[in-house]
Amino acid sequence: MFGSSLSSQAQNGSVTLSGRITNSDGVAVDYATVLLKSASDTLKVYGGISDEQGRFILKVPAGDYLFQTSFLGYSPLFKQITLVSSQDMGNLVMTPVSTELDAVVVRARMVKREADRFVVNVGNSPVAAGQTAKEMLDLSPTVWIDEERGISLNGKENVQVYVNERIVRESGEELIKYLYSIRAEDIVRIEVIPVGGVEHEASAQGGIIKLTLRKQRDDGLEGSLRMRYGTRLNDNPQQYIQPSLSINYRLAKFSLYTDITENRNKYYGYGIARRINKNGYSFESNWRQSSLKDSPTLRVGTIYDISPRHSIGVEANLAGYFPEKERSSVVDTVFYNGVLQGTIESDYNYLNKHKNWNLSANYIARFDTVGSTFKLLFDYVRTHPHTGGYVEVDHIIPGDAYTYRSNNESQNDLYSVTGDFDIRAGDNARVKTGFKYIFSQVDSWMKYEDLVGDIWVVRPDQTYDMVYDEHISAAYGRYTYTFGSKISVGVGLRVEHTYAMPAATGVNNIERQNYFSFFPQADLILPLGDSHQLIFNYARKIRRPSFWLLIPLRRPISETEVAVGNPKLKPSFSHEFSLNWVIRQKYTVTAGAYLMNDVWVSTPRVDPDDPMSLIRTPENQNSSSMWYVSAAVPVQVTPWWSFNANLVGTLAWYHIDQYRKSNHRLTGNLINTFTLREGTSLMLSAYGHTRNRYEYTQYAGAYYINAGITQQLLKGAMTLSAQVNNIFDTRNSWRSVYNPYFFEESFFWGQRPMFVASVQYKFKNGKEFRARRVESDTDTSRISGREN
Repeated sequence: MFGSSLSSQAQNGSVTLSGRITNSDGVAVDYATVLLKSASDTLKVYGGISDEQGRFILKVPAGDYLFQTSFLGYSPLFKQITLVSSQDMGNLVMTPVSTELDAVVVRARMVKREADRFVVNVGNSPVAAGQTAKEMLDLSPTVWIDEERGISLNGKENVQVYVNERIVRESGEELIKYLYSIRAEDIVRIEVIPVGGVEHEASAQGGIIKLTLRKQRDDGLEGSLRMRYGTRLNDNPQQYIQPSLSINYRLAKFSLYTDITENRNKYYGYGIARRINKNGYSFESNWRQSSLKDSPTLRVGTIYDISPRHSIGVEANLAGYFPEKERSSVVDTVFYNGVLQGTIESDYNYLNKHKNWNLSANYIARFDTVGSTFKLLFDYVRTHPHTGGYVEVDHIIPGDAYTYRSNNESQNDLYSVTGDFDIRAGDNARVKTGFKYIFSQVDSWMKYEDLVGDIWVVRPDQTYDMVYDEHISAAYGRYTYTFGSKISVGVGLRVEHTYAMPAATGVNNIERQNYFSFFPQADLILPLGDSHQLIFNYARKIRRPSFWLLIPLRRPISETEVAVGNPKLKPSFSHEFSLNWVIRQKYTVTAGAYLMNDVWVSTPRVDPDDPMSLIRTPENQNSSSMWYVSAAVPVQVTPWWSFNANLVGTLAWYHIDQYRKSNHRLTGNLINTFTLREGTSLMLSAYGHTRNRYEYTQYAGAYYINAGITQQLLKGAMTLSAQVNNIFDTRNSWRSVYNPYFFEESFFWGQRPMFVASVQYKFKNGKEFRARRVESDTDTSRISGREN
């Protein structure tokens, strides 16, 4: 990405200066600072940063300049140049410094706004020391992470997360754990894209989050050891321990990297609930849940630089979720018209295992020094979820007691190939075009059995096999033109064809999915003087139902609730608009709308075959709309105190059944960073949201405050950190449901105050360098067995 000018932008008659910054081995030096200082007026300074391929482009008035490029760990490069017409400086070689710097203080803007995204410069922030990717995302503009419901941007869910251009395969709880495993010190920047462009999959309704990790440059060995530990500060025995090892090695044109992480988590939670059905039945429930889980991950990759402009890479990922024990107990007290009927006591012993295998490969070609590239990406992903358990139920209505067990297993395979062209067409135009093909196959089977005497007897209505094949083919094109150095216009179109064949034993009415969809996109940048901008974005998106939502078979959720798919369910389409006002190239105010058609909801209703149970079936509703306003305010109060404030307000209207509902919500976060002395920083942060309604469910508002301290030792080689999250114990969850069929409210205790400590040691042998990662581009959340 290119930085904005440090002074007035060039006027009419400007010229373009471009080039590529490398080290002595021809490897790109990305994020290097590039400056042009006018020889006739020392107050005029133009600048930017090199992109991931080391390229830079500056538009300046013709004249005499001092050219300078610099980056930590390299000697600055200076040149006197005269610009009469546009000039390409070719490859500029920077030389690594031979000595260590005792102290380096970098103060840079942590958050800035670019054309279609926010950029969080994590590498320039003392906040990163001792933190993780999850905690950095907590601080990013418009991002909200709910560990129960996932990630949202400006109140929109279904967000796609990329790490070095590779879509993260995990979703839900596994995604949050993965973000916890990434060290913030390894992140160069985070890009938050509220409205994704046509180069991204049209299913990214909620937006895009991209994490760019550090890149390797010079020969040598580098790595880090880290231990992270967390425990609740009360009688709740929840705790976790997370050791990790990272090693990166480079020799000439060959790079190798590996990351190993283990997450051992002990969890305990409890809650109460009350439900009143309109048919006279009511329930009072008490439940407890405990688990001891292991979640190991292994990532190994290699990159070979064929030449300065061509490289190939391969990466393998293994991840697992292996609980040693996972158990919950529920006691339901049942009433009918206020008269006690009895109790249902259920004891669940779960078997929930999840394995992921992933192999990615890519080829990247760079055609010139001004940004023209071609990427060819291949992906294979296999997920193997295996769930089930052993359940004992003491059903004292009419006095039965029974035992059953379940075994649910699936094998999900996904293959994809992606080609992307990014071509610079002259000084003012850029063309992006590409294609993608995805084939996914799900083979799933489910079995429920009752214990009758000493014999297990199969339940025919809850035992079946399911097969789902899906083909998605896509092509896109995008054209961007900049008029002078001021107004920029971009238009694009993505075309996708979806063909899916769901099938299940004993079911004949599942419709095939076969349709073309068109997804236009546009953006416009209007400068308002030298330091203000208006940015308009528009895109059309889709949300496809997963095969779990299409299969019309009963899947028990609890003893009093089941889920049933809907074979008639249609995809949901949305139109997204946003208008951004960038103030002084620093502060951003955004207003936008999110208009959806055929949005689906899973409304719980009383089961006509069992008046004590609820049944959930997804159904398309007419339409819904959400309007939002957000603000991002980064402030450097003093040289030692900075804060970033983010605020999002949403107002939504939607139809459910024959009713029109509305919802309004305010979310925000504020982080203060105090540099007490060299190597020591204090962090104080606050998060909060008001009450929120989704479908018929209302969630209570909440706020929480975190505080922590970080100390660096051994010239930055060792980092110690300690923090307390949710200091005032304000993150417990309350929710209520009120629909035409029943009323329910519940309260859950689980997010109690937690103490977190970590220690990290970084080692290296050879020159300072940054590890690269293989790029990939595949989303598998819809075949993972969970719907985001």
